[in-house]
Amino acid sequence: MKTVILAEKPSQARVYAEAFQKTNNKGKYIEVQDTKLFPNQTVVLTWAIGHLLQPQPPSGYKEEWEKWSLDQLPMFPDSFVLEVAPDKKDQYQVVERELKAADHIIIATDIDREGENIARSIIHKAGCMNKKISRLWINSLEAEEVQRGFLNLQPGEQSERLYTEAQTRQISDWLVGMNASRLYSLSLQQRSGKGDRYSVGRVQSSLLMLIYQRQLEVESFQSKPFFDVKAEIQTKNGSFEAKVHDRFETDEEAKKLLTSHGVTADQKQKGAIDRVQRDMKEQKAPKLFSLSGLQSAMGKRYGYSPDKVKQIAQSLYDQKVLSYPRTGCEYITKNELSYLKAQRFAYQELLNVVVDVAHPEGQKRHVNGEKVQEHYAIVPTKTIPTDSQRAKWSEEEWIVYLEVVATTLTTFAPPYEYEETSVEASINGLSFSASGKVPKKEGWKELFSFRKSLDSKQEESAEQEPKLPPLQEGENANIKPFIHEGKTKPPRLYTESQLINVMKTCGKAVEDEELTGILNDIEGIGTEATRDETIKKIKKGRYIEIKSKKVHITPKGRVLCAAVKGSLLGSPDMTAKWEQYLAKIGEGTGSQDTFLANIRKFIRHEIKEGSSRVVGDTLVGQYLQTIEQETYVGKCPSCQDGKMVDRKTFYGCDQYKNGCKQTLPKTIFEKKLTQNQIQTILSGQTTGKLKGFKSKQGKSFQAKLTLENKRIKPVFN
Repeated sequence: MKTVILAEKPSQARVYAEAFQKTNNKGKYIEVQDTKLFPNQTVVLTWAIGHLLQPQPPSGYKEEWEKWSLDQLPMFPDSFVLEVAPDKKDQYQVVERELKAADHIIIATDIDREGENIARSIIHKAGCMNKKISRLWINSLEAEEVQRGFLNLQPGEQSERLYTEAQTRQISDWLVGMNASRLYSLSLQQRSGKGDRYSVGRVQSSLLMLIYQRQLEVESFQSKPFFDVKAEIQTKNGSFEAKVHDRFETDEEAKKLLTSHGVTADQKQKGAIDRVQRDMKEQKAPKLFSLSGLQSAMGKRYGYSPDKVKQIAQSLYDQKVLSYPRTGCEYITKNELSYLKAQRFAYQELLNVVVDVAHPEGQKRHVNGEKVQEHYAIVPTKTIPTDSQRAKWSEEEWIVYLEVVATTLTTFAPPYEYEETSVEASINGLSFSASGKVPKKEGWKELFSFRKSLDSKQEESAEQEPKLPPLQEGENANIKPFIHEGKTKPPRLYTESQLINVMKTCGKAVEDEELTGILNDIEGIGTEATRDETIKKIKKGRYIEIKSKKVHITPKGRVLCAAVKGSLLGSPDMTAKWEQYLAKIGEGTGSQDTFLANIRKFIRHEIKEGSSRVVGDTLVGQYLQTIEQETYVGKCPSCQDGKMVDRKTFYGCDQYKNGCKQTLPKTIFEKKLTQNQIQTILSGQTTGKLKGFKSKQGKSFQAKLTLENKRIKPVFN
């Protein structure tokens, strides 16, 4: 009997090989001998290289689909075809050969929908879906866990639904992306006369719309004044500030309140402390990390992008020190709790802290097997990193690891306790109130003391609570009222790390962590493993840009949002419902045929309505004009009729469709030219002397630049 183990990538295969008794590396596959795990079997371990297969382009289905034309829409292939990636043919041929020779195939790719899709797509392409298929299901790459997994393989049927869900998502994204991108690109080209292309997607367009809506809220916000009645209150033990509960729209209303109580602003008067209430309160430990939770936390505290956090978590997983990272779960089971208890002191030594044990069996907010489905939360594994291993880590890897370790240990730690004091003081029946917090027991917060030695970039989300002096009810006080004028503030633009929660909640209550947790049940748009890829895609497409840590929509992004705003592509809630149905397919309660039939129906409707919507929308026209103004750098020196515009990597004539091939580079002699310098050159002038040029021999030089024979030339006089 021949068994073939299919891993997702070479590094994963090497880790598996370390868990076997004897291996022989053959380059593109590894021969395995292990009498305990595979008695009386010939075993071969081989691997994909990420995606060996890729969706076939439209031209692969029909030759006429290669041309971008509205007349060719919709493009609905009879069947969805994956082709071998040109640069990975050699590896695919080895994998296909081994699969065809196998009696038993073990899928050992990453244990998520995408991993299942990678493996089964290859098996299907090789014509081997009728063979015996098993599934390796592990949450750690430690040798002991790998061996346990191979001894307890799952029947392939149990994970097949994940493949159906992932395949449905892949097909629907191809159908929407290919048809909608062509539809909107061609429609906008007709409107603008320019050849720009726009990438439109089922998830990315919905995210872009959420960012656009927030930016419009900020831009349309009109600040209004408000007036608070406050007071400086002086007692024998110190002073503090308090305020009247009500807020007023005008200064006159605030003054009227003072007058009604016979109180004069900015003058000290005799008053008293009427009430002092002290309550001991507890703050619960944070939840364990899902991938999105880790991405959000690391972005908020340290400014890491979601993509960077996922890469770091994956690297730590590959090094066997973190559990599987692409999880949406915030809970562990009693199995994980058992080894975490055993390793507790080793983890504390890494943190250089010792915290009392208040919950030896963990807390229910962390340990709940009923809420663990495919994967448990991100926690440290049994493997403690050695000093030599840690020496190779980047600072970012060390910080992410410490945050996961500390957060995991909070399940055993006592609560953070603080005393909350609320005070009321009055003069002539006018009451002022204040509150303050005093930490009493650090509890689980002590686990995070390592942060003090780091250059933390945490964004403060709330003002610090004021400190109150020792106070007694009934004591006298000098109270000096005053009127404070403030202005309402617009909502904040999103940060890049907030976009993960924006996608999970469709933008609802994204700044409220408690409500965010409740709203997570709606699934949101995208998946735990792909949301950061969506963010990266719209950044790369220049639909958004990050300035001062805030996400800004670009003119190109505005055009696309204005174009799709009347479509379901502009409805994040509708896209979230699509995601919910896709999840049902994975659960076995939804139908691939039903979903794809609805996607095709939606695309037909888009083709019917989308082009006319683009042509008739005033806002689309305004945004296109803004792009033209921002990208225009001068008159074309060749045809004289066209305009030279920014084409990302060069400047080109906007009449290229009519035959004008004039271009100008953005970089000359290794020096990147500014837009102002290009404008000077196109106006027929010579620039001033510029520094920073380098010859082919690597020598630096200075020169002026001018336009000669329609090309940029250096001038040395």
